[in-house]
Amino acid sequence: MTSKQRKIFSILLLAIGIFVFISLITHNETDIGTIDEQIQNFGGKVGSLISYYSYNFTIGYPVLVLPLLMIAFGVLFFAAKITERFWSVASQVLVFALVVSMVLAFVLAPAYQDEVHGILGHFLVDFTKAHLGGAGTIIIIVTLGLTNTIWAFDPKIFNFEGDFDFSRFKNWLPKFEKKQSYKVEEEAGKLEEFEITKPKKEPEQPKKHNFERVIVPEEKPIKPKVIEEPLPKTERPKPLQKFVYEKQVELQPKFEKPEETPVLPKQPVVQETEEFEENFEEDFAKDEFDQIAIKEEFEEEEANFDELTAQESTREYEFPSIELLDSIPEPKISDEDREEEIRKRAKTLVNCLETFGVKVSVTQAHPGPVITLFEVRPAPGVKIQKVLSLQDDLALAMEARGIRIIAPIPGKSAMGIEIPNIDRSIVSLKATMNTKKFKDNLSNLRIAFGKTIAGEAFFADVTQMPHLLIAGATGTGKSVCMNIILTSILYQSHPDDVKLVLIDPKKVEFSIYKPIKHQFLASVQGLNEDVITKPENAILILNCAVLEMERRYEILSKVGARNLTDYNVRLQNGQVKKHGLPEEKLPYLVVIIDELADLMMTGGKEVEEPIIRLAQMARAVGIHLIIATQRPSVNVITGLIKANFPTRIAFRVASRIDARTIMDVQGGAEMLLGKGDMLFSKAEWPKPERIQCAYVSTEEVERLVSHISNQGKFKPFVLPSSKEKSDEGFTITKDGKDPLYKDACWTVAGEEKISISMIQRKLKIGFNRAANLVDELEKDGIIGTATDGKTKIPLISVNDLNNLSL
Repeated sequence: MTSKQRKIFSILLLAIGIFVFISLITHNETDIGTIDEQIQNFGGKVGSLISYYSYNFTIGYPVLVLPLLMIAFGVLFFAAKITERFWSVASQVLVFALVVSMVLAFVLAPAYQDEVHGILGHFLVDFTKAHLGGAGTIIIIVTLGLTNTIWAFDPKIFNFEGDFDFSRFKNWLPKFEKKQSYKVEEEAGKLEEFEITKPKKEPEQPKKHNFERVIVPEEKPIKPKVIEEPLPKTERPKPLQKFVYEKQVELQPKFEKPEETPVLPKQPVVQETEEFEENFEEDFAKDEFDQIAIKEEFEEEEANFDELTAQESTREYEFPSIELLDSIPEPKISDEDREEEIRKRAKTLVNCLETFGVKVSVTQAHPGPVITLFEVRPAPGVKIQKVLSLQDDLALAMEARGIRIIAPIPGKSAMGIEIPNIDRSIVSLKATMNTKKFKDNLSNLRIAFGKTIAGEAFFADVTQMPHLLIAGATGTGKSVCMNIILTSILYQSHPDDVKLVLIDPKKVEFSIYKPIKHQFLASVQGLNEDVITKPENAILILNCAVLEMERRYEILSKVGARNLTDYNVRLQNGQVKKHGLPEEKLPYLVVIIDELADLMMTGGKEVEEPIIRLAQMARAVGIHLIIATQRPSVNVITGLIKANFPTRIAFRVASRIDARTIMDVQGGAEMLLGKGDMLFSKAEWPKPERIQCAYVSTEEVERLVSHISNQGKFKPFVLPSSKEKSDEGFTITKDGKDPLYKDACWTVAGEEKISISMIQRKLKIGFNRAANLVDELEKDGIIGTATDGKTKIPLISVNDLNNLSL
């Protein structure tokens, strides 16, 4: 059949299938015997006959699958995509239709006519009932249904090809011959035969025998032989040439004098490569595990944090003491035991890679509080991707929860393999802050995050970030990290220098900071929450922060300052008063959101828009965002949010997709250990830095908050708020209605069906607010419920709304 004939046949089959399907679904039992003009079937007289005989004389209503299969066959046949899978599915559908027909006949007969189950279903049920009874009929129906279900999930269950080969019987028959034949398969696919007669007695020493050697001619000339070193036992031996031994001999390897091997011209080799190979072979010739340079864990120079804060304390405010924090003793491990453990793990690492054909040399080891970084130099010719593919195999060999490979280490000609330590130590916030590095670089928003893999204290300034995005699964240390950020700010900042906006939809994370509302928490007029927990209040305070940002930009533009620091310097010099502005000190404003996913689910665009505006513009006026979420998906961390949050922290996540959502192409968060193990990424860094987050307990935070709350009240910081903004949808009118109630009435008046998503889309509001509007409209009789009990329909027209003056 040509292509054109196939397409014509497919079109005809499609037309027939569609006509039969329309005839079946428009069937009317009163069409038979009526006048042609009164037939209600869309297929006319022919359609009524087709539907009548199909329903009554086949399998009843399940016969509807037949035209559907015809249509599917026509479409696939037109595209020349008919496969064995189609016939298997078609057979399963037909068996399923037959089972349904039998069920209908068993349950409904004789109460209904034959068009429901058809004469075939009625006959099969009557036949089985007459011979097997009702129980046997049920067993047969259930058996057919289960078999068809198993067949649907395993289409090859009835394929018996290749299960048993009767032609193999001939190979099992014993051969009673004096001579024994051996066959050897060559690489080219030829078979070699040897006919040998074993001697009766095996001599003590092999004897020389004369034999004639017959070499079978080959198509190509024989190439000169080359003597090579014997291959390892694991490799396949070279194929034998074709020999036939005609005399009684004993098989022994015979080596002939090889012919002269042509000397190949010496290829030029780069001198650096030769030196590198020689050095690498020398490393392996020696006991390289004794040559590993083990770097000592970095020891920070200790300093008393209270000495500096005591100088800045005043009568109005006394900075908290570092003694409010707990000291965590570090495990004492001798240097000999630690070095022995590191060399043992390095040896296991090298042996594991050699098992897979990868030669490496461990040059250095950097032990840290949680993991140890091994610097590995691969042999010449080893590709990085080959080492990366062995990540899971290395974790199995090292008995580690997870191994992370840095390929290559930035600035070095080596790869880094991070392996967790057996004995894990806890990094305390007190030990991190009580260092000279932290004391010499105090600022209002400097955060003591923890320690690096080498044991060095790690700090970061929020003003340089300028915004921070934190993501990670539940229980990996995200909440502790948020407490570390807040504790670091509270230890260094004066209440007049920093103000906080805490948004906590979960209602339990930031509730501990409520007592410091008179010192550090910003507020909004008319808002009855110190720590924001309600989504509508979160939207309100975010928009108020946007208004504060716009107000600050107007002040800076009048003064001629480029940023907040420049403005405060001009304020001290008296230059602000010269421009006719009040001498008002502008503090840093840090907005911290604990669970962004919950706000995005309830608020959507209403939450995303102010966050993006603040992230794009608020840096210069001293407003910074710190956002955390446990759901790192693209509908929560959108593209605009990621573009404006270059600094990110990733704790352990469940999959590589989530890791790349947070860290872009680098990923790696899926291999972290949890309990504070995190990756810190900045835009100017080539690769993320692995940090062990410091630990602060709830009791420590309570002591700190109690100390600050006893300092007395300070001047409150109230964010600007306008009636125009609040009436847009964040408050309720005097009559108890939503401000968008009138707009919702005009929206539903011209529609046929009403849904929450339709109101949400047209009014550009969140799901919860749209649902509340639907409830109000239904309560006031503006909309009602259709006869199906689900669909909402309008009960009022546009003219009615005009009469009501809405």
